[in-house]
Amino acid sequence: MSDQNDVSKAAKKLGCLGGLKGGHARAAKLTPEERSDIARKAVETRWAKQRTGSEVAKIPQATHEGIVEIGPLRVACCNLEDGRRVLSEREFTKSLGGKRGGSHWQRRKKGDDGAELPVFLSAANLRPYVPTDLVLALTTPILYRPIRGGVANGIDATVIPKICTVFLAARAAKALHRSQEDIAHQAEIMMRALAEVAIVALVDEATGFQADREKEELQRLLKAYIRQGEMRKWECRFPIDYYRELFRLLGWSFDESSSKRPRLLRILTSKLIYKKLPPGVYEDLKKKNPPLNQEGTRRHRHHQFLSDDIGDPHLKDQIIVVVTLMRISRSWPEFKELFSRRFPVSSERQQELGFPEDDQDAD
Repeated sequence: MSDQNDVSKAAKKLGCLGGLKGGHARAAKLTPEERSDIARKAVETRWAKQRTGSEVAKIPQATHEGIVEIGPLRVACCNLEDGRRVLSEREFTKSLGGKRGGSHWQRRKKGDDGAELPVFLSAANLRPYVPTDLVLALTTPILYRPIRGGVANGIDATVIPKICTVFLAARAAKALHRSQEDIAHQAEIMMRALAEVAIVALVDEATGFQADREKEELQRLLKAYIRQGEMRKWECRFPIDYYRELFRLLGWSFDESSSKRPRLLRILTSKLIYKKLPPGVYEDLKKKNPPLNQEGTRRHRHHQFLSDDIGDPHLKDQIIVVVTLMRISRSWPEFKELFSRRFPVSSERQQELGFPEDDQDAD
């Protein structure tokens, strides 16, 4: 009966309200873990709205995700569009050996003492060892939207050493419960690993090795994206629909028989297409294909310098995505919103897709 209920709940989370057979059929194919994940995301989304009083759209989006290795431990992490670096609270709790169940959510809901702290620090015997600045940092979880969807709780990566110190201090004072000894052990492992990483980073920064390593990585990326020999002969890379949809959204009349394109179109192409290639690629293309005059006219097209196996296919994929977003947009503001959601950037680097009067980055 529990599995049947899970299927029914999953069907509703998939938007199959009203008992539609298609939704139940799809939900029935999900594994128990997948159904649990769908239900968890729905719960976290509801809690996000209750705690912030805002819609999910206002919660920062993760732009990059990965797994950080701290010694033998592996924790999901991400970069947020506002520049913060966070670790998944759920994954961090698991890495410490702690659990986060429904009872903890109930304590949050009721406002019991200590419930606003993450579950691994909410025990009363740990409170004397939790500094005030850490309490302030953890009592309000960082809510963010993972790339895969839903809403998750995150922990600022910079407070991880302070969290570990709480357990080490409590252990030194012999204040830990027996059930917390394993967590303290994991915290010690993390602290040692973080100390090793920190000293390596400091040495690399002091010697300049870190900058050289970044240059080497950039050179490897550019070698993969940029043609090493002669540029390819010109071939049409932008379909007519790309220009037709841009003209429609901008409210311009489109003459399919004319090959002339306004300069603003070149500027937008740089913003929509070339600047969304990996960092450094667009800058290298501009060096290889510099402007000939103040109007930004170039002798060649940037795509003629892209590699056949990686650079050119990525360009084609980017064009397809942008054209698709244009087609489903009813106006230029709607397209800008969809584009920003599909290709989020930090607030410091956010560039408005407007009508700049002067831009030398035109294609």
